[in-house]
Amino acid sequence: TPTQKAAKKVKKVKFAKKSVKVKKGKKFTIKVKLTPKKLTKVAKKVKWSIDKKGKKVVKFVKKAKKLNGKLKVQLKALKKGKAKITCKAPSGKKAVCKVTVK
Repeated sequence: TPTQKAAKKVKKVKFAKKSVKVKKGKKFTIKVKLTPKKLTKVAKKVKWSIDKKGKKVVKFVKKAKKLNGKLKVQLKALKKGKAKITCKAPSGKKAVCKVTVK
């Protein structure tokens, strides 16, 4: 399908911020930019994950919404600690955002 072909053409995945600090109990949003920009229609094909230790620290609330050429995902800080959020495109390109919960 056209969406699958487009998904394989993602050349770059980049978080708006490489690291985020939040307070325990708060919801927060992180944004990802795909290059080329027109490929944000592949949002459903992008895989989001949290590292094993991080699953106790943060959890997904809402995944992959399109917003002005970027994807955004909402998370909730569960307890103090650190987590790594990974966004991986079907092309194999990926990016990591480090989250610190205080």
